Amino acid sequence: MPEGLLVPPVPRDEEERKYLPETIYVKFKPKKNVLYKSKFRFVTETGIPCDVILKGRGSYEENHD
Repeated sequence: MPEGLLVPPVPRDEEERKYLPETIYVKFKPKKNVLYKSKFRFVTETGIPCDVILKGRGSYEENHD
C-alpha cells in the first residue's frame, strides 16, 4: 500500500474522458504593426455560450516572432 498522499491515479473511463477540456491551438500571423483582437463564441450542447477573446500586437521586428 502506498504511503502518504501518493496514490496511483485511477484510469479514466470513456464517459469521464468526454468531459475533459479540449486543447485549442491558435496561430497568430499578423500582417501589420497594430493591435489585433478577435472574439469567438462557442455554444455547448447544453446551450451555455462561452466567449473567448484573443488579443495580440503585430511587429515589424522579426526577432520578436
